[in-house]
Amino acid sequence: TADGALNMGGSSLANFSGCLAASNSTSSSSIAFSGSSQLTAGCLYSAGYVLDAAGHTTLECSNLMTGRREVALPLANMTQPLTPARCNNAPNFNPNSTVTVSPGCYSSNFNMKGIVHFQPGVYILNSANFTANAQAIITGTDVTFILKGDSTVDFNGGANIQLKAPEEGSGAAYEGILFWGSTAAGTRIHKINGSAGSIFQGLM
Repeated sequence: TADGALNMGGSSLANFSGCLAASNSTSSSSIAFSGSSQLTAGCLYSAGYVLDAAGHTTLECSNLMTGRREVALPLANMTQPLTPARCNNAPNFNPNSTVTVSPGCYSSNFNMKGIVHFQPGVYILNSANFTANAQAIITGTDVTFILKGDSTVDFNGGANIQLKAPEEGSGAAYEGILFWGSTAAGTRIHKINGSAGSIFQGLM
């Protein structure tokens, strides 16, 4: 029932061409726009209604889809993998380092600085926060990050981040999934900022 469950403001630009941008909130401002924000999408779909779409949206469908049924959660029928009995500590990072990280389970915080490269595979973060500091350069292709317990993502502005999930049809264990959070520990806040050149490809 939240107002602005999907909310764009300031000078933000988002290109979801060919995709659906949706909110399951039943509020009269379930999806809201302000400032000079601009959204390109296949369509806007809401269980409630949309505030100030005119002038802020370029849509491929002819009309807003409002007052509709809730969209089913994409991961509703999937189960996260079990946490291994033993997990590793995160590597040490410093602003002048170049670190290559291997897939596996990690139970200490990732406080990423410098240049960090993730090899392809699945990364289980077991109550371990995933933080990118300003000026960090972080890359990884065919990667999936599974957040267990109270793990959170906090990427600061200024970091250059390029992370891509395995493509659908690739045969990977969790194809199409980039970040998969846990509901086990209640409400947590994930923050994803970064430079204008940052790329996140996959379901979050």
